[in-house]
Amino acid sequence: MTRRWYPLHEWECLAMYRPCGVNLASGKQRYAEFLSNLDAFHRATVRVFLEWPRACEHFLTDVSLNRIAWIGQASACLELGLSRHYRSGFMLLSPRQQREANRLAWDNLRVWERSYAQQNRPVHSVLAQTRLWD
Repeated sequence: MTRRWYPLHEWECLAMYRPCGVNLASGKQRYAEFLSNLDAFHRATVRVFLEWPRACEHFLTDVSLNRIAWIGQASACLELGLSRHYRSGFMLLSPRQQREANRLAWDNLRVWERSYAQQNRPVHSVLAQTRLWD
């Protein structure tokens, strides 16, 4: 997958990087509860993919990034208004809950990657037809 860059001012996810005024313990607890509710987490992940297309493209095409963690943080931000400062709430989950949340994020990432590849395939097909690489 080719890495795609967007300038900071075009990211829809900027709220993830700003304090949101929730105390740390409460924010971590809300984050953990959110990730443990797999239905809510899934719905929020789908929202992230639909509502934050540039941010997804910017962050999810960077295979050196912990994309699973980014999906969790972005989903909690969009759904709950929590910034990434509460991400350590993940550690409040049991090992089983952590695996389940990671699996859900991983499965949703694979869906996004397939969709992204299909949307960008026409560009590659058109370029291939020009025979630039022959």
